[in-house]
Amino acid sequence: TINIAGKPLNDQEIHNAIYAGPFVSDAKRHFSKNNCGAYRLGKDLVNGTPIRQDFLKKALEWVAQHETRQGKPQTLVGYMAAHQHDPNANNLWTYFQSVLNWAITNFNPRKFRTIMKGLDWARLYDEFSSQTLDIAALEEEISRLMRDSEVQKKVGIIPYVLTRDEHFLDLRTFPDDIKLAVWERQKHVCPLCQKEFDFTLMEGDHITPWRDGGRTTEDNCQMLCRECNRRKGAK
Repeated sequence: TINIAGKPLNDQEIHNAIYAGPFVSDAKRHFSKNNCGAYRLGKDLVNGTPIRQDFLKKALEWVAQHETRQGKPQTLVGYMAAHQHDPNANNLWTYFQSVLNWAITNFNPRKFRTIMKGLDWARLYDEFSSQTLDIAALEEEISRLMRDSEVQKKVGIIPYVLTRDEHFLDLRTFPDDIKLAVWERQKHVCPLCQKEFDFTLMEGDHITPWRDGGRTTEDNCQMLCRECNRRKGAK
């Protein structure tokens, strides 16, 4: 099956056909036309194009995940089926606007568009929209993290400043040459348990953690056995 542009239908276009009705018709008015409201609001935050249904798909994914987080398990297709005969898509459009208006209000797309586009804004909105964020402090921290060479995954900066989960940042790890030099200097002994280990059974650890200003340099590296490193990381 092809669409009017002569291209094969994608999944969302097929869903639109299966669940055709007043809900889909009204949703397409908001999400599926060139320069539609969803595009004007979210072009710096959402990947894709309206005419290929990317914005509608994202809105439906977000609202389904929102309902799931509220304890009512839902899927994109399930949501479309449940609302197929609704007279309009006002609830979908309202939630989408709320999510992106919150994002734009608290983070500056003019400064941070490269790390804002494509984030799971609905999850962040659901978790943090009830809080009053210190916008100036966040902007200063985001700018600093964007300049930090230890942060390898810049698109994880905004989720990090909200959640404080360092996994979002993909922080630098010690290369093998540094780890090997430190392992030799330590005489192959883990400084915590004082047992000797083969190089392959030890891991490079930051003596001073990144969050406290530690860098990925040889003088800030110690080689720990896996068990000791796990225990240290769990503290």
